[in-house]
Amino acid sequence: MEVKVINTLFNPIVESKIIITDNDTVYDIKKIILKSLPKANLEINRLEFKLKNKVTNEIIDLSFLSKPIFSYKGFDENCEIYIIDSGYQINKSIGYVIQYGFPLFYVLYLYYNTNFTKKLTQRFTMIMSTTHFLIRIIEGIFIMKNKNNKTSISSLVLNCIFYWVFYSLICAYDIFNENYIEPNWSNIRYLFFISFFICEYLNFTHLISYNNNNTNFGLFKFVYCPFYFFEVLGWISFLIFTETLTIFIFTLGIVFVLIHKSLKIKEEEEGKITNFNKSKKHAIIPFFI
Repeated sequence: MEVKVINTLFNPIVESKIIITDNDTVYDIKKIILKSLPKANLEINRLEFKLKNKVTNEIIDLSFLSKPIFSYKGFDENCEIYIIDSGYQINKSIGYVIQYGFPLFYVLYLYYNTNFTKKLTQRFTMIMSTTHFLIRIIEGIFIMKNKNNKTSISSLVLNCIFYWVFYSLICAYDIFNENYIEPNWSNIRYLFFISFFICEYLNFTHLISYNNNNTNFGLFKFVYCPFYFFEVLGWISFLIFTETLTIFIFTLGIVFVLIHKSLKIKEEEEGKITNFNKSKKHAIIPFFI
């Protein structure tokens, strides 16, 4: 089938046509289109690809790279492919420092600028929080350089809202105040303090392997995003240790976001390999998701 491609990156808009076969995935089509773009105008991370049906005006986001384009509901001979600029980008290292730097310093501010005697859980939680956000900043500055190192401004704003407002101003304040109620159950709870740091270590080591394109390490044999798996386990450990409603809600949000990201990475990775349907690897949780 011959499909029109409308490139909105240029003024005036450039139109061209490509031939699509029955087995072409979104990844295959994007490779064909990207090769035709002038390199001087090529910032892959800024580009969004959408289908628009001229008859129904339905717009379909081509986000799953491994999915055959003919399997998209609504795709027919009336569809056109639009290339859209997703907006300004920022260096991901700078983005990490911005979105994680504030909660790091705000937790320290709450802890050291209040005049009440800190409970044991508050002391341990301060160490856990600052360790997590410090690792994220180190990741952004030193680790992410081997992968696509740009992120959109809109994505950065959403992340800042999540971490600045919800974690820092709500969750952290809920923990680091004099009315915080110390959990009174068994000392077994402190095992989750230890498990948190084990998960942080495993998250970091898997991130290093991923950014060095070494996927023969650890849980990469079972899932595409083991680093997200350990981050989820780390926040669950944090939740059990602190026992606060706000951290419970925050952890649910983290789980939802990381599952969504891991499913997208799974689709992207499977779109790059042949016979990917034979793969038994999951996205984030071994043998499950």
